[in-house]
Amino acid sequence: MFISLLILLALPIVDTYCVRSIQLRGIAQFFFGTLIVCFFLLMFVGSQQLHVDEPYTTIGTIATIYYLSYFIIIIPIVGIIEITLIDIALDNKL
Repeated sequence: MFISLLILLALPIVDTYCVRSIQLRGIAQFFFGTLIVCFFLLMFVGSQQLHVDEPYTTIGTIATIYYLSYFIIIIPIVGIIEITLIDIALDNKL
């Protein structure tokens, strides 16, 4: 739990994109949508207190790995990809 709080504190450093808005960032919008789905999936798995069976533990583990990797891996990679795509588009116009 402590790691999840540290990840949220590191978000301003990890985000490599120059614009903070997500409205014009299609790739980031897709991954943010999957984060929302993952969040609700984790809420559902966490509410199943009496059913610690195999599908719930596996789904919870996969969703937790994705949730944490979103902040550590996906946000910086998407920022780099989108900056590269913008640079390529601007170079082609010149």
